[in-house]
Amino acid sequence: MTAPPPPPDVARPHRLRALRPVARGHPRRAAGIATVAGLLATAVGDAAPEGLHWDGPGPAIFAALALLVAIVPGRSAVVLAVPVSATFLYGALTVPASLDRLADPSALLTFGSAVLQLLGLVVAVAAGIVVLCPARARTRTA
Repeated sequence: MTAPPPPPDVARPHRLRALRPVARGHPRRAAGIATVAGLLATAVGDAAPEGLHWDGPGPAIFAALALLVAIVPGRSAVVLAVPVSATFLYGALTVPASLDRLADPSALLTFGSAVLQLLGLVVAVAAGIVVLCPARARTRTA
């Protein structure tokens, strides 16, 4: 008598754990690339009005998060990037100083950087959530 075969999870480890979100073969690769692009856009939008005189660590945080999402295998970096981006998005939409940057389109650099930062945050959060969603099992029909 032979032992029954092990359950599928034990027999074959999940192959997505070893893939980076931006790697070829990842089912959510486009969302991984969009997450990295959103984080980089946020870093540029945060750094643009200040030039080299940053008022805080925001640009460095988002550039580091983009690098982590791009090179760390699995979903752990995305799990970190989504709440950080969502928190910054909440802050950008509730703090009057950041909303004042959106109120005056005549100040092109300030307005454009605020728009770029907000769009980057929205893209990073939305695409990051898509990366975190489990891939559906494909069923074949005959």
